[in-house]
Amino acid sequence: MKIFRRGKDSDYNGPRERNGIVLYVLDQVSPPSTELLSKKEYKKILEKGTKKGAGLGLIAFFTNPEDELIVNYADAANDLREDFTFHHVNGENVAAFGGKNGHLRLSQAGHLQSKYEQKVRTFFIRQFS
Repeated sequence: MKIFRRGKDSDYNGPRERNGIVLYVLDQVSPPSTELLSKKEYKKILEKGTKKGAGLGLIAFFTNPEDELIVNYADAANDLREDFTFHHVNGENVAAFGGKNGHLRLSQAGHLQSKYEQKVRTFFIRQFS
């Protein structure tokens, strides 16, 4: 089986039973990134990580909804959605969350860190495109 999104195909890597296929397809048609609306959600991801991607929390910050960086981020999130959970903060909330436009914050759950690693790393999205 194949999954088609915007004219690009990808292999189906989901379960083979009926209920599993339905849940997988529903996950695939949902947005690739979840908007964070509260600092509580944001802090939870920074502290505990996520279930996918070895506990990595990926959070992007965008102030302009028309920015091409959002398209790049959404494409990457679509391509990697089976491996990682993506989140974003939009508009005026960016400064309140301590982010800057076009930055991606990568956090690892505390129990997965060593004393030699940074808790949070920040990257500029343009360097990945």
